[in-house]
Amino acid sequence: MSLLSAELTATCNALGYYDEKTKKYYADENTLETVKDLIRYLRKDDENHDIRRQLGETKVLQTDLLPLLKSYWEETELFDVLIKLLVNLTTPPLILWHEEVPSDKTVRNYFIQVEDHLRSYKIAFADGALWAVLSSRLSKILETVSNYLEIM
Repeated sequence: MSLLSAELTATCNALGYYDEKTKKYYADENTLETVKDLIRYLRKDDENHDIRRQLGETKVLQTDLLPLLKSYWEETELFDVLIKLLVNLTTPPLILWHEEVPSDKTVRNYFIQVEDHLRSYKIAFADGALWAVLSSRLSKILETVSNYLEIM
């Protein structure tokens, strides 16, 4: 296991844990900073998108990020940072590889690997409870904007 892989694993483990009995995700005290760390890792990703592929392999989106979002959606700063990370992780591979499917066999396999992770993310997003949370949060945001516009 490479040092980077070990760091990513440790970072993902520091997010918190899901309790099957209570059906709730319990965040670590440093979860906000840990999510920010994951964003920083992705910013430093290489041209083969090794970090993105490793995060996809660990299924952190399915096992940690979405359950975290559902459990802590009322914590504005954490919610915003989680959304930023989710948008980053769900970036289509064509955008990552500058609108070209790689011709090199190895790099093409990396491309396909990222596509496979995106397919698994789609399944994870097909969750009514998640969409209820996103809908509630969006409603609060729109209500705030509406109130602001009425004042003007």
